[in-house]
Amino acid sequence: PYAELRGVDLKTKTQHPITSGQALDASPAVSPDRTRIAFLRKLPGGPFNVLVADADGENATNITPDTLAESEPAWSHDGSKLFFIQGNRLFMVDPDGGQPRLFLASPFPIHSIAVSGDGKFIVFSTPRNDQYDLYQLPLTTSGPLGIAGIESPRYQSPDNEIEPQFAGNGDLFYIKVGRKGEARWRTFVRLKGGAVVPVPMTPTSLPVMSFVVAPDGN
Repeated sequence: PYAELRGVDLKTKTQHPITSGQALDASPAVSPDRTRIAFLRKLPGGPFNVLVADADGENATNITPDTLAESEPAWSHDGSKLFFIQGNRLFMVDPDGGQPRLFLASPFPIHSIAVSGDGKFIVFSTPRNDQYDLYQLPLTTSGPLGIAGIESPRYQSPDNEIEPQFAGNGDLFYIKVGRKGEARWRTFVRLKGGAVVPVPMTPTSLPVMSFVVAPDGN
């Protein structure tokens, strides 16, 4: 199957293609200055790689031209670096290309990542003790770190915490999923900056599949 990225004019509701061709394009991430996008592309018979293009889709460049599958491209707070997941490893790379540098090698799978707006740390969801919890790492562009054990828990519970996103005010949002063996409810949760107790934003009767946070956090 093939899939392209499309843009929508929010005033006129008209659509326009950003990418096209015989490829599966997915998971777009817009740079902080809104001039570029990072996204995943899978060519027939190949893995998902990370590409960077102008915001209109021009000048697309494969910055991870390897045979391994990547996922979850995420920009640093200033747009100078990109992070992506490759199985149990988290990498950092210059968006203009170059050799990716190992940021974390974990004994556990890495599910999803988010970079804090102040550029101080990166949060990721990973399974520990049979459920997904949120952990954080100090954010550095000097890499590589490449070791496990330097991460610290950001939030843990008997349930599953996945898909973290930061707002510009430092609040952390994520999806909480019911624990194994229970009804698989999915709620939208807010953990305010500096807080230790999260606040549910939606009831368990309303399954939340995905979300986007406004830059101001409101």
